[in-house]
Amino acid sequence: MFIVSYIYGVVFPIEEIAEYCRENSIFLVEDAAESYSGNNYNGDSKAVMTLFSFGSIKRCTSFGGALSFVRDPEIYKKMVEVHNTFPVQTKTEFLSKLVRSLVMATVLNNTKANYRFRSTSNLFNFNYKEFAVHNLRGFAPAKDFLGKFNKQPCVSLLALLYNRLKHFDPEAFEATNKKIIVSVNKNIGSKE
Repeated sequence: MFIVSYIYGVVFPIEEIAEYCRENSIFLVEDAAESYSGNNYNGDSKAVMTLFSFGSIKRCTSFGGALSFVRDPEIYKKMVEVHNTFPVQTKTEFLSKLVRSLVMATVLNNTKANYRFRSTSNLFNFNYKEFAVHNLRGFAPAKDFLGKFNKQPCVSLLALLYNRLKHFDPEAFEATNKKIIVSVNKNIGSKE
């Protein structure tokens, strides 16, 4: 298996990689977890599958969930069989993640709240960065690490994901991308 990972929303041509994989009977998978840009892009048809994520740190988030475009019927059948063995995420688990993520997003995206949170954290030698990452990503080491992720989505998560995709606005998404690029360039320029 060969996995092509796109980061920061950038998707690049994979013709040469796809040709190499085809010639050597290697499954090509597109990891487009960070590259969802609208409902009209479902990956490159040369890949066996394309994966998109809608976790709490993604631009188009539903605070969990993913989409997989699987182009091989046998692989799809096996994936469904495995997926059906997973327990369903409880609504309480989803609500807990949603509330944590919304609180963290509010604190991190509000200048005054962010400043107060960081200042108070520094007074008590509290690692606010680790706290924020833990609450947004939820990747803390655990005895059953994969068990946290090997779940079927609850109805609430599916409803939120459906709503986000149905009302996805490509123009607003692109406008936000441009603002992010300007902000990043401005911050990089101020440090040189």
